[in-house]
Amino acid sequence: MAAANKNQTRAAKAVAGSASGAVALGDGLRLLTPLNSGRHAYINSGGRSLHLATSGDAFLDAVRELVAAGQEAKIRGELAALAQEYPQDAWPAVRDRVEAELFAAAEQSADEDDTEAA
Repeated sequence: MAAANKNQTRAAKAVAGSASGAVALGDGLRLLTPLNSGRHAYINSGGRSLHLATSGDAFLDAVRELVAAGQEAKIRGELAALAQEYPQDAWPAVRDRVEAELFAAAEQSADEDDTEAA
């Protein structure tokens, strides 16, 4: 029999990889699926797809999980692409909020740790 649909195979690999707790997403799978002009999004995290309001704390928690699983570069890239592709929607504000609340705080604490060690 011919090989299965490549998209189904890729999705199955992502789910199988996440069963161990690690997020193993292929290059073609998006972490964020935009909805409702940037007010909501599906977040693909840990083998599940979460429908979340981008203004809520649950959204930040889901992004934080992805970052902890080694997906920081991919999530930052997707947020930047969504902000560029949909500048009229809420995505530029969502990107700025995530950058300010997650990444700027992490970079600031890393800088403080460096100065304390010196």
